[in-house]
Amino acid sequence: MEDANIVMNLDLQKRVCSDARELCHTQATVFGLCQDELKCDAFDFVNEFMHGKIAEDMDKDVSAYYEVDPFNMLKSLPTSMSLQPLMDEKSAEALHWIGYLYRYWALLGTPSKDIIQIVPVYQAYAAYPGLHTVDIRRAIRIFIQG
Repeated sequence: MEDANIVMNLDLQKRVCSDARELCHTQATVFGLCQDELKCDAFDFVNEFMHGKIAEDMDKDVSAYYEVDPFNMLKSLPTSMSLQPLMDEKSAEALHWIGYLYRYWALLGTPSKDIIQIVPVYQAYAAYPGLHTVDIRRAIRIFIQG
């Protein structure tokens, strides 16, 4: 199973430096602002983002996105993203947490496009009330263990 290989290669002991955590905050802010700034469906946005070129670039050890302001990142998103309009607003705090969680997980070695397959955004959103107060590594471990 492909998911099992991805999980086995995950290094939950890897140290994430403060610069990398800034990248987590950038993605978290982008996810939290997507509804207000882009007037789009948040789940659709997160799914497209995690499958897109920016997330792929952010997955690399050296990324130009370490220095990007979240508002500028939102402005730089490809116009080719075919996002559904905002119909049902989601919690910006939950989206922010999901952005941080997904980016932190990617920094531990799992590509963004795989993370969104393992834990779809709707599943992460549903888990937010119970997991947002636990250590981020523990939250990832809980998602992996099911």
